[in-house]
Amino acid sequence: MEHRLDIVGNNLITMEHKTTYLDNNILYRAMRLLYSDTDSLVDRLAPEGWANSPYHFPFEVVDGEREALYQSYDTVAAAYKGKFGPLSQQYISKNRYEIDFTTQASNSFSAETELIYLIEYAILQLSTNGLFFKAGAPYSYYLIDDLDLEEQSYLLGIELDLDIIMTPEAFRPTAARADILLYIDLSVLYAFIIGAFCTQGIDWRYRNDELSGLWINHKIATRMQKTSDKPKKRNLLEILNQLLTEIENGLPPDEVIGYCLTYDRLPLGYPPTIEDIKALNQYDFDL
Repeated sequence: MEHRLDIVGNNLITMEHKTTYLDNNILYRAMRLLYSDTDSLVDRLAPEGWANSPYHFPFEVVDGEREALYQSYDTVAAAYKGKFGPLSQQYISKNRYEIDFTTQASNSFSAETELIYLIEYAILQLSTNGLFFKAGAPYSYYLIDDLDLEEQSYLLGIELDLDIIMTPEAFRPTAARADILLYIDLSVLYAFIIGAFCTQGIDWRYRNDELSGLWINHKIATRMQKTSDKPKKRNLLEILNQLLTEIENGLPPDEVIGYCLTYDRLPLGYPPTIEDIKALNQYDFDL
């Protein structure tokens, strides 16, 4: 069924849309472009040398990081700061309850293997913090399933004879280093990935789950409200508007910067607006 569609600035205003998983053939072709010349991609991402780059840091085993949970976060953050300067955001979340003791030493892996891990991670981040869509048809959105990603990576590893670890259990960063990936600048890597999907006719738009959650809760509170609930309803909308202002006035996330590096413009949905959030979260509320 066709849906009415309007685009205002970088925001989509539509009455209805559908979200499905991206076709595996498209995912395979985009990943093949990235995997087919990993040596060149390593050189372009880290001209100073892969071992000296922030991209390699998450795979190092830092002395003392396994001693205790909170100490491990402090130790990893201090080690990163000593090499590359302060992290761009507050890092130590301390929300983990155990440390993965199965991580191997960094010299067990090649730059190619670490890059492939980062590509998989970055693709999932793009799917988590945004939506893919076919260029010219932004009313049909696509997510990427992590199992589909693993399958295509496995097939490409065989086809291209890549130096890649085939068993996921053998290649897991510790909790502290997995979290630090959220704060390392991956914008250039995102640009390469978005460019690879562009060759397949696939574009990307920004989405923020926290904003969507606040909007949905606001809608539910509006539907269910009683007189005593009005302050709560008003508070949700105030929080949502405050976050929208903070996002508009703050630095764009790495995914958006990577998009700008590829297209020289902001992606659809950024900066987010109430109208765009409504379009992404259409429900049968008669409000």
